[in-house]
Amino acid sequence: MAALLTDQFRIFSALKFIKALEGPDATQSDEVAGTSRDRIYLFIGRPQSWDNENSPPQAVDSFSEFSGSYDDMISLKRVLAADTVQVSRRIDWVSPEQTTGGLGFTYDMYRHDYSPSKTA
Repeated sequence: MAALLTDQFRIFSALKFIKALEGPDATQSDEVAGTSRDRIYLFIGRPQSWDNENSPPQAVDSFSEFSGSYDDMISLKRVLAADTVQVSRRIDWVSPEQTTGGLGFTYDMYRHDYSPSKTA
């Protein structure tokens, strides 16, 4: 089944994510807010090196990989709404002479192969 995730949906999802971190009353303490506030954590890990640093193995969505990530954690931080900011993707300008065919970078909305009938 094909799915089309529009830019508006991505923006909506980002706003909902940030709002979820605030909870119903962002001024409440965690103890008072209880389960009405989502708690999201971010961690860094994997102190070991990979065989090839330029080509690390693909992430696998499995229970063993999930539980194994706890063994490799180095640092853990709770993400608060105040820690988040919405950003847009950076696209560096490239001179048309440096690209194939001299067209330069074409933004997604101006691509010739974008159409309502093409969903994937």
